[in-house]
This record gives sequence, structure tokens and C-alpha cells, in this order.
Amino acid sequence: MSRLRNVLVAGGVGATLFSGGCSGDEQLPTGLSAVVQAAKPTAGLKVTPSQLNLSGVGVTATLTASSPAEPISVAVSNPACVSVTPKSQKKAQSKFTVTAIAAGSCTLTVTDGATGNVEVSVTVAASLVRTTLAAGLFHTCGLDATGAAFCWGHNGYGQLGNSNTVGSVTANPTPEAVAGGVTFASLTAGFNHTCGLTPAGAAYCWGGNYAGQLGNTTSSGDLNARIPTPLPVDGNLTFTVLEAGNDFTCGITPQEVMYCWGNNSLGQLGTTTNNITSLPNPTPTPVNSSLTFTAVGAGSSHTCGVATGGVVYCWGNNDNGQLGNANGIGVGNLPQPTPTAVQGIPALASIAAGGHFTCGLTPAGAAWCWGDNHFGQLAGTTDLISPAPVEVPGGLLFVSLGAGGGHTCGLISQGLLYCWGGNLSGQLGHPVNFGTSNPAYAPTQVSGVSLAALAVNAAHTCGLTSAGAAWCWGFNRYGQLGTTTNNDTDIGVPTPALVIGGLTFATP
Repeated sequence: MSRLRNVLVAGGVGATLFSGGCSGDEQLPTGLSAVVQAAKPTAGLKVTPSQLNLSGVGVTATLTASSPAEPISVAVSNPACVSVTPKSQKKAQSKFTVTAIAAGSCTLTVTDGATGNVEVSVTVAASLVRTTLAAGLFHTCGLDATGAAFCWGHNGYGQLGNSNTVGSVTANPTPEAVAGGVTFASLTAGFNHTCGLTPAGAAYCWGGNYAGQLGNTTSSGDLNARIPTPLPVDGNLTFTVLEAGNDFTCGITPQEVMYCWGNNSLGQLGTTTNNITSLPNPTPTPVNSSLTFTAVGAGSSHTCGVATGGVVYCWGNNDNGQLGNANGIGVGNLPQPTPTAVQGIPALASIAAGGHFTCGLTPAGAAWCWGDNHFGQLAGTTDLISPAPVEVPGGLLFVSLGAGGGHTCGLISQGLLYCWGGNLSGQLGHPVNFGTSNPAYAPTQVSGVSLAALAVNAAHTCGLTSAGAAWCWGFNRYGQLGTTTNNDTDIGVPTPALVIGGLTFATP
């Protein structure tokens, strides 16, 4: 039985398909060349790159499409994560500018009207929240324009990121470089530890790790361990924001899932693991909730997060109503690990957790606070404790807030800073009730500086000018203000002082 075989022969003006018998020694028709070639396929639509991964909202990329057919068009799937605008056209090639407009994923469909569509997958990472100045309990850190971190103040646990005076209570007022050579885009500081995010969202921490607050098992649980070199946080997670509490840390991933690690004795990690114990929790663990979060605030022993949509949830210690409800007020050692919605406030865009109180900002910039008010840090009431949120009076609209141990500061768009609450050490930056325990309820302007960024912790406040100069005021026993004034004393510095060393820091 003969077998049939198709042969494509190139010749003349076209290609002819011949069928012939297959008997073992086949012959080509007389007069045709013995060279057999594949016909060239018709040129079609080509698109590069085949996929786009954009690192945040506002990031742009170029999409190139080539085709002999015109016009070339690009459509974006709904909901759109990018916008597309024509960039240039030359002969059969068109270029488009793709701009990230929202975190998430979507698809670009490119067509020339003649060829089948070409699809390009696009992902946009949630934008990294940049904090280039961070205040810990008794130390401060900042980033320069290259992403190098510098710290000053107390270094008993290596929280300054170097081995200078580790294990002592010596004041270190001069900013010194953090060891390890890691480039950072954001910083946060807790009681005696510091953490940072790289531009890619990888987390590193250094300092004390007795509660596992570094997110690493190295010396976890050892009260005497000092870790002055940044260690990577376990789990290979990436984060868009990182926030350090006293001895715990929380972060939000690009997928808006919140993870926490460190001390969980009062449920501040949002899980029941090791509640009412001193056992460390060095492994980042997701908050026990199906909620997704866009912002986080970590206090002394409580955590609050702004869920997608603006509703605020809090968990952890509630001895002063800092969770926004009355459950457990005045009761010690009562863990509340379940995120619970705060009632009586509008949707919020950001959150700041202080020692035993919490504040947040609406998208328009109105400030609301709740919890401990013994020093007037809530501003909107004279009650010593207010689990019900109160609006900060005065009609001020803030662009950022910072919450300390017993004071609060807010920055408005014109670069003016207002502070209120306790002023024993001059942490308010103005003379109202300086050196006393009397509450300063009214937001009062800090004079002499115009700021672009703010950092607040227990009893000191710092800010960055738009030119990158750092100024600090308040308690300075350990040099956390970056000045030698009143080191080794309990006398505060109520007037903003320029951080020594001549460094210029990056602004967010």
C-alpha cells in the first residue's frame, strides 16, 4: 500500500502543494529545483515585554508593539491597575507609556486589527510607605539619600546598629552608620529595637530580641543578647509598611495581610499564641482575621489597623480604653487578641498608636483619638480615660500624626507642627506646662521650624525639614535628640535642636 506525503515547494510567484506516491525513491516533477523551503510566515503582531511587574503606584514602564498592520491599540481590563497613553510611533512600531494607578493585577490586550490579540499580564505592588526618620524609646534613626541608615541615642541592646557602647547606658548623641551595608527605604523604632525595609520590601531588624521582636530566632528569648547588626526577618515576606511597638513588630504585605511578631503576652500580635506568657514569638504570624489592612499603628502593648475601606480594628491591651471600647479597662493582664472594630468614628486613612492611646486621621486630615488621657494627649476631652473616640479640636487638618508615651503631634500641609499632651521633658516643643505634669490639652504650634516629616516616641519628638535637616526636642538623657545638651540628666530640652554631625536625611 502506498503512503501519501505532502511536499511544499517554493518556486515562481507562489507555493504549490504536491501529493505523490511514496515508493522509496520519489522524484520531483521535471523542471523544478530540488531545493525544498518552508514558506515565510506572514509577519504578525509582536509585543514586548510579555509581562509587567510595577513596584508601586505612579511607576511607569514602556510597552513596545510592532506590526505591519495599523493602527495598534491597547485595552486595559477592568478594574484597571494601569493607564496607557501613546508615547511614539515609527514605521511599524508603536510605543506606549504604562502608568501604575492602583495596586493589584490586570491585563493589557494589544491588537493591530489583523492579527490575533496579544495579552500582557500586569501586576502593581502596593506602594512602600516611606518613613525616613524614626523615634524609639530612647533612640532615633534616619536615612540619607542613598538609603544608608544612621542612629543615635541609647545603644544598650545594639538598637543603633553598631557595637559602640553596647551593654551600657552611655549617651551617643552623634549619628553613626548602621552596620551591614543594607540599603533601606523606610525605618521604624521600638523600645530597644529598630527595623527597616529595603526598597524591595524585605524587612531587617536589630537590637534586643528577648521577645522575638526582630522576627528572627537568633538569640530569641535571651534577655542578655545584643544584636547590633541587621538580621533579615524570617519567612521571606515582603512588606509595604513596618511598625514597631515596644517589644513587638507588625508589617503589612502587598496583599494587605498583616503579620506580627515579638511579645504577645496581651494579644498584641492578634493571635492567642503565648498570651499571658513571657515566651518569645519570633516567627511572623498573620493576624487572626480575614480582614485586609492598609495601615498599622503599634503601641506599648496594643495594635490597631485600618482595614480596607477605612474601618479601624484594634487588639491587645485595653487597660486605658486604647482599643476603642470599655472591655477590660482597669484590668491587668487581660489579653484581647481578636481584632475589634472601633465605633463612633468616620473612616480613617492612617493610624498612630501611643503608649496607652490611639489616634487616627480621616482622608481629609481631621484627627480622632481615644484611650489614656492623663496628660491631655487626646485633646478633645478632659476625661482621664476615654474609650470613645473624640475629635481633636481647633479645626486643624493634618497630613501626619505621631503618638508618644503621653503626647501627640500633628503636621499640617504648610509645614507647621502642633503638639499637645504631657510636656514634662519639653517634648511638645513649646513652653506650655514645660517641666510639670499638668496636661496641655490644646494643640499649640511648635515655633522655629518648618517640617516635612515627623517622628514621635515616649518623651521626645523629631522632625525633618524639606531640605533634610533633622531637629529634635524633649528628653535627652541618652543623646536621642542628637545634641549634647542635657545628656546624662533628666532635664529636658523644650526648644528644637539641630541634630549634630552635619548629615542630610531623605524626606518621604
